[in-house]
Amino acid sequence: SKFYYGAKYRVENDLPYRLGAIVVKYSKSPKGIVKLPKLLRAEYKKFHKEDKGSNLPPIESYRDYVEAERVTEHLSYKIGLIIVENFKEPYKLLSLPFALTKEIYYFNQKNKT
Repeated sequence: SKFYYGAKYRVENDLPYRLGAIVVKYSKSPKGIVKLPKLLRAEYKKFHKEDKGSNLPPIESYRDYVEAERVTEHLSYKIGLIIVENFKEPYKLLSLPFALTKEIYYFNQKNKT
Protein backbone atom coordinates (compact mmCIF):
# COMPACT_ATOMS: atom_id res chain seq x y z
CA SER A 1 0.00 0.00 0.00
CA LYS A 2 1.07 3.58 -0.58
CA PHE A 3 2.09 6.04 2.11
CA TYR A 4 0.94 9.63 1.75
CA TYR A 5 2.43 12.71 3.38
CA GLY A 6 1.35 16.34 3.34
CA ALA A 7 -1.86 16.26 5.37
CA LYS A 8 -0.88 19.43 7.24
CA TYR A 9 -0.19 21.18 3.93
CA ARG A 10 -3.59 20.09 2.61
CA VAL A 11 -5.42 21.53 5.64
CA GLU A 12 -3.43 24.77 5.52
CA ASN A 13 -4.36 25.20 1.87
CA ASP A 14 -8.02 24.42 2.41
CA LEU A 15 -10.51 27.27 2.38
CA PRO A 16 -11.25 27.51 6.14
CA TYR A 17 -7.60 27.89 7.09
CA ARG A 18 -6.89 30.40 4.32
CA LEU A 19 -9.86 32.61 5.21
CA GLY A 20 -9.11 32.39 8.93
CA ALA A 21 -5.47 33.33 8.37
CA ILE A 22 -6.62 36.50 6.58
CA VAL A 23 -8.89 37.42 9.49
CA VAL A 24 -6.12 36.82 12.04
CA LYS A 25 -3.65 38.88 10.00
CA TYR A 26 -5.88 41.86 9.18
CA SER A 27 -8.06 42.14 12.28
CA LYS A 28 -5.31 43.81 14.29
CA SER A 29 -6.15 47.32 13.06
CA PRO A 30 -9.32 49.25 12.17
CA LYS A 31 -7.97 49.79 8.64
CA GLY A 32 -7.41 46.04 8.25
CA ILE A 33 -10.89 45.22 9.55
CA VAL A 34 -12.42 47.51 6.93
CA LYS A 35 -10.50 45.60 4.22
CA LEU A 36 -11.62 42.16 5.48
CA PRO A 37 -14.83 41.67 3.46
CA LYS A 38 -13.04 42.47 0.19
CA LEU A 39 -10.02 40.32 1.05
CA LEU A 40 -12.18 37.37 2.14
CA ARG A 41 -14.31 37.56 -1.00
CA ALA A 42 -11.16 37.67 -3.18
CA GLU A 43 -9.63 34.64 -1.39
CA TYR A 44 -12.92 32.75 -1.65
CA LYS A 45 -13.04 33.34 -5.43
CA LYS A 46 -9.34 32.49 -5.84
CA PHE A 47 -9.82 29.23 -3.95
CA HIS A 48 -12.72 28.17 -6.16
CA LYS A 49 -10.75 28.91 -9.35
CA GLU A 50 -7.85 26.67 -8.35
CA ASP A 51 -7.69 23.02 -9.31
CA LYS A 52 -8.21 21.08 -6.11
CA GLY A 53 -6.98 17.71 -7.28
CA SER A 54 -10.29 16.09 -6.42
CA ASN A 55 -8.80 12.63 -6.79
CA LEU A 56 -6.63 13.01 -3.70
CA PRO A 57 -6.83 10.18 -1.17
CA PRO A 58 -8.84 10.74 2.01
CA ILE A 59 -6.87 12.85 4.46
CA GLU A 60 -7.18 10.09 7.08
CA SER A 61 -4.97 7.86 4.89
CA TYR A 62 -1.98 10.19 5.25
CA ARG A 63 0.88 9.12 7.49
CA ASP A 64 1.05 12.63 9.00
CA TYR A 65 -2.68 12.92 9.62
CA VAL A 66 -2.02 13.81 13.28
CA GLU A 67 -0.27 17.00 12.11
CA ALA A 68 -3.37 17.94 10.12
CA GLU A 69 -5.53 17.34 13.18
CA ARG A 70 -3.38 19.81 15.12
CA VAL A 71 -3.84 22.45 12.42
CA THR A 72 -7.62 22.15 12.76
CA GLU A 73 -7.17 23.33 16.35
CA HIS A 74 -5.53 26.59 15.21
CA LEU A 75 -7.55 29.77 15.58
CA SER A 76 -7.13 30.46 11.85
CA TYR A 77 -8.85 27.20 10.98
CA LYS A 78 -11.67 27.62 13.52
CA ILE A 79 -12.43 31.17 12.37
CA GLY A 80 -12.28 30.13 8.72
CA LEU A 81 -14.71 27.29 9.33
CA ILE A 82 -17.26 29.75 10.76
CA ILE A 83 -16.81 32.03 7.73
CA VAL A 84 -17.25 29.16 5.25
CA GLU A 85 -20.44 28.04 7.03
CA ASN A 86 -21.74 31.63 6.90
CA PHE A 87 -20.89 32.01 3.20
CA LYS A 88 -23.14 29.02 2.48
CA GLU A 89 -26.07 30.72 4.22
CA PRO A 90 -25.99 34.46 3.41
CA TYR A 91 -28.70 35.31 5.95
CA LYS A 92 -26.18 34.31 8.63
CA LEU A 93 -23.66 36.97 7.54
CA LEU A 94 -25.21 39.49 9.92
CA SER A 95 -24.35 37.30 12.88
CA LEU A 96 -20.82 36.60 11.60
CA PRO A 97 -19.03 39.22 13.77
CA PHE A 98 -20.71 37.78 16.88
CA ALA A 99 -19.88 34.19 15.93
CA LEU A 100 -16.24 35.13 15.32
CA THR A 101 -15.96 37.08 18.56
CA LYS A 102 -17.41 34.13 20.49
CA GLU A 103 -14.98 31.68 18.82
CA ILE A 104 -11.99 33.90 19.61
CA TYR A 105 -13.14 34.26 23.21
CA TYR A 106 -13.52 30.49 23.67
CA PHE A 107 -10.20 29.85 21.93
CA ASN A 108 -8.42 32.27 24.27
CA GLN A 109 -10.13 30.77 27.36
CA LYS A 110 -9.14 27.24 26.34
CA ASN A 111 -5.53 28.23 25.64
CA LYS A 112 -4.80 30.22 28.78
CA THR A 113 -1.79 28.89 30.65
